[in-house]
Amino acid sequence: MIGKPEKIPFDVGTFRIVPFYVPHDGCPCYAYIISHPECGNIIYATDMSRIAQVDENYHLKMTDGKPVDWSFKNLRLSHMIIEANYDFSDFADIDEFKRSHVGFGHHSLQQCKRFIEENKTPDLRNVILVHLSKDTDEENIRSQVQSVAGKWVNVEIAEKGFRCELSKYPF
Repeated sequence: MIGKPEKIPFDVGTFRIVPFYVPHDGCPCYAYIISHPECGNIIYATDMSRIAQVDENYHLKMTDGKPVDWSFKNLRLSHMIIEANYDFSDFADIDEFKRSHVGFGHHSLQQCKRFIEENKTPDLRNVILVHLSKDTDEENIRSQVQSVAGKWVNVEIAEKGFRCELSKYPF
C-alpha cells in the first residue's frame, strides 16, 4: 500500500486519481475523482456524512451556519458512485445510538439527491448507489434518485457481482 497526499493528482496506468477528505464520524475517509479518456470523470464517494470541504484541522468549513459542500459541476461528471445509506423518513423507527452513528457518519438519500441535483450535467451517464443500509427500501431509494438524475441516466444499486459499463459516451 502506498499513501498518497490529499488533493494531489496521481496516475495509475491511464487513470488520473485525486483523493480528497470527506467527514465520517471522526474517522479519516477519502473520496476520489477518477478521470480516464474513455470513461470521463467519475466520483467515488462512500462512508462519509457529506461531500463537504474541511479546513486544515479537518473541521467542516461553514458559511451562514451551513457546511460548504464541494462542487464538481465544472468537471462534468460522467459517473457517480455514491453512498445513499439511509432515508431520513425512516429515522423515527431506529434507536438513538444508531441514529447518531448513521446521521453523523453516513450519506443520506436526501444528501445524495441534493449532490446529484447540484452536480449533474448532460454528461452524466450512471449513478451507482453504494453502501445502503440493510434496513432501507432499495427500490424506493433507486426510484427517488432516478427522479433527480433524469430519465437518460442509468441508476443502479451495486451489490455483490455488480457490473456496469463506465463509458464516456452513451453508445
